[in-house]
Amino acid sequence: MEFFFLLSILAIIRLFFDFPIPNKLYIIPGVLLIIGLTWYKYGFNVDVKKLEADWGEEDKEQRRLRGWLIIISLVGFILFPILIGILKHNLGII
Repeated sequence: MEFFFLLSILAIIRLFFDFPIPNKLYIIPGVLLIIGLTWYKYGFNVDVKKLEADWGEEDKEQRRLRGWLIIISLVGFILFPILIGILKHNLGII
């Protein structure tokens, strides 16, 4: 999700400032760094009892709403750069 968020930000910036996308040899280490930091933060240092204390008493309706917001934001972060690419390169609108 973090990668797609950064990709969406890059797509927004490229709408206003046209610049070449860096070579994949520069992007892959950055993506791997983000994945590694996220894995370290949420894979090793997770205190399940603290999470249960914080979120265990959450209302079922609130939990469902937040779950849908996560799904919608993920789909939006994936579709937004695709939509900009289609509008800019295929249709020539932007």
